[in-house]
Amino acid sequence: MPKIEPFEKYTDAYDEWFIQNADAYNAELQTIRQLIPSGSSEGLEVGVGSGNFAAPLGIKTGVEPSAKMAERAVSKGIEVCSGVAENLPFSDERFDFVLMVTTICFVDDIVKSFDEAFRVIKDSGCVVVGFVDKESDLGREYLSKKEDSAFYREADFFSTQEVLHYLEDAGFVDMEIRQTLLPGQPQGTIVNGYGDGGFVAIRGSKGKAGHLHLHSQDSCSHHGRRAMSPFGYLFRFIGWWFGLTGLYAMFAVCPFCGQTGCPVGLASAGTVGAFLSLCIQDWRRLFSFIRQKFSRRKRDK
Repeated sequence: MPKIEPFEKYTDAYDEWFIQNADAYNAELQTIRQLIPSGSSEGLEVGVGSGNFAAPLGIKTGVEPSAKMAERAVSKGIEVCSGVAENLPFSDERFDFVLMVTTICFVDDIVKSFDEAFRVIKDSGCVVVGFVDKESDLGREYLSKKEDSAFYREADFFSTQEVLHYLEDAGFVDMEIRQTLLPGQPQGTIVNGYGDGGFVAIRGSKGKAGHLHLHSQDSCSHHGRRAMSPFGYLFRFIGWWFGLTGLYAMFAVCPFCGQTGCPVGLASAGTVGAFLSLCIQDWRRLFSFIRQKFSRRKRDK
């Protein structure tokens, strides 16, 4: 479920923040501007909100699940498609770059979100992700006030190291990092790296040896990433299932009678074989999912 309730309910308060915190907003904007491609590149902002970043950066297309936010972005000349980061309504390799500013705090699955960004970016393109580093002074302040915030109560905060790992898992390479909102520094200071600034922006290029994609057409209709047909996946699963079940059955003994080859033992072998086959079908996403859940547990402690 997209976390849109506060954005639907407090749309005015959201936009008011950018007015009341103009210096911080401008620092974040300029940090992002240093990393996105210039010229005639076609960009997409995922979680475009009311267009406060897309409009001044010249990004003409956005994805936004909140209808009220989308209305405001449209009024600024942005074409907005209703959707979520985990299931972008665009064809493969559609954009030169994808921008996500604080969006990762509100997605349900950061792994799928970065996978989808990878899918819609051209081979020569990049992703730019802006977020509040949870290990910065600003991040710790946000975390301490999280329960009192209408917007961040349900948000998930990440460290820069965590975001880098997720981007690398998705296939992005050649990371370039900027940070701003630095304690003790003049407002608007932007430096390379991370560790001091409250707001961090990472640019990752689409790796050449990334995921396999099937090319498709059209703009606001979804065409997912598939390396083979559904029947191909089914036959591969059946092959692994029979193979692993047979291998396991050679050594498995019934937990009740202690004999090999009894129906209960064979059934347990079939169950284990099916589980292992499912893991092998998409082992990369399985490990990414486990790491994401483990990271969330550590954050919650």
